Amino acid sequence: MPAARCARTELAPGGWVTGRCWLGCEREDLPVQWVGPVEVGIERADLYGCADCLARLRARVLEEAGRR
Repeated sequence: MPAARCARTELAPGGWVTGRCWLGCEREDLPVQWVGPVEVGIERADLYGCADCLARLRARVLEEAGRR
């Protein structure tokens, strides 16, 4: 299945769609949330993450920010 392809404007903040996680686990056909845009060279895509990967990402952000 291709990655979730909903435009950001179609998603409510915190909204979930069915698609592929881009944040490491790369599982498909599960609820994912839009994280933000990603750019590589001149190419741009929407980045999505599943609940498990988003939780790990949040923990790393908090750790890096010294709030943990």
